[in-house]
Amino acid sequence: MVQRAPMLPQDIPEIADQIEAARAGAAPLAVAIGDAKHGYEIQRALFARGGPLAGHKIRLTSKLVQEQLGVFEPVHGPIFAKRVLQDGAVLAASDLIAPKV
Repeated sequence: MVQRAPMLPQDIPEIADQIEAARAGAAPLAVAIGDAKHGYEIQRALFARGGPLAGHKIRLTSKLVQEQLGVFEPVHGPIFAKRVLQDGAVLAASDLIAPKV
């Protein structure tokens, strides 16, 4: 088992930076966040950077998929205005991490 240093409050902005960079580059990212408390702190830091809220998204609404992934309820999150494409926008598959049709 790999030992890792405990996450400190000053690590949160750096981890939020890594997540934003991965999103911008459409690159997968594995980040060790410690525990749920730290995860929520990182989430709050990202929300603070997100700008105006455009709406919410919900995923994993199918009971079958929830069982396959080991979750027991749908997951949800914000959609920030800067991430919403306008009607007629062109989206390149290369801008996505793992596109599926």
